[in-house]
Amino acid sequence: MAESIIVHLRTQDRQFVDKVVDHMASPIEYEKQTWRYPYREDYTLTIYFYDDMLTEYEPENITNVTEALQGMPGVSLAIEMRKISEL
Repeated sequence: MAESIIVHLRTQDRQFVDKVVDHMASPIEYEKQTWRYPYREDYTLTIYFYDDMLTEYEPENITNVTEALQGMPGVSLAIEMRKISEL
């Protein structure tokens, strides 16, 4: 089982975010724009772009995010923590 969080960013520059995450984490070869950080024996974080806010969020949660960011997020990242044995 994974524990997940979505991080919403105001920036519209997906390429910039891609470069930053690529610098910090290891790309997963078989999944485009997906990274792992750090690669350890027990736990790891999997990071990927999250584009499903409009289809997965309840309307009031969309409102909360857009009010906090003063608009729609430009880029969102999903960050999942899981045990290596679950991969």
